[in-house]
Amino acid sequence: LLAAYAVFLKFTLLAAERRERERQFFAVIKNQQSELEQVREEFFKLKADLSESVRRAGEASQRQVTEQIDEFSKNKLYDVPGIIKKWRTRLAFVECSFRLGDVIEFETKGSGLLVRMDGELLVATNKHVIRYDDLGAESCKVKFPDDNDQLTVRASEQAFRYLANDFDAAFIVLKRPSRYVVSLASGAKPAVCQEAAVGDEIIILGYPAIGTRGDVTATNGIISGKDGDYYITSAKVEKGDSGGAAILLRKD
Repeated sequence: LLAAYAVFLKFTLLAAERRERERQFFAVIKNQQSELEQVREEFFKLKADLSESVRRAGEASQRQVTEQIDEFSKNKLYDVPGIIKKWRTRLAFVECSFRLGDVIEFETKGSGLLVRMDGELLVATNKHVIRYDDLGAESCKVKFPDDNDQLTVRASEQAFRYLANDFDAAFIVLKRPSRYVVSLASGAKPAVCQEAAVGDEIIILGYPAIGTRGDVTATNGIISGKDGDYYITSAKVEKGDSGGAAILLRKD
């Protein structure tokens, strides 16, 4: 009986230890499941917070980009037709006649801009329009787009002036300007040479050979760089544009 009781008691203790180990095991499992659920909840909370942060950052970035685009548009929205309209009336078609001896005659065609200097009305143009090598033009005809009359200027009137340096620039002095031309000069925007930066947008106004001679032709581009005292531009410049105007859009 004692031996049987000892076996029963041992079995009972082992069973109790087994139940205790099972209880501890399931308690650990339950605790781990609880911790895992807590980690899962924290993960989804962090994910939601991150999504909200990304959304807000995206909206802020979009607002910033939109503001920058709006500011850029304000700064870059030029009234190009309006600018051309203001300058075109002062852009003259210039046609000069040359004579070699009593036989050979030839002509050059270009453009010019009406300016007022020291009380005189001048047409600023390129030197090569009114001078060929060492030969000066005998006469030049100047015609403005909205003027029915053309002005004839002769070398005998000492109406051609050249810069003393090597710049390809010259002036035609209008000795007998019409009332219309005088009115153009009186209300004209000053033609001031502004320093341009690479990337600045410009328009070229002139009378190229491919366009009508009755009105100006405009091409657009940017300042691409400099070559000594000259600017390089991406704007298309044709034969006949010589002496025309390069308008810096941001300064008009």
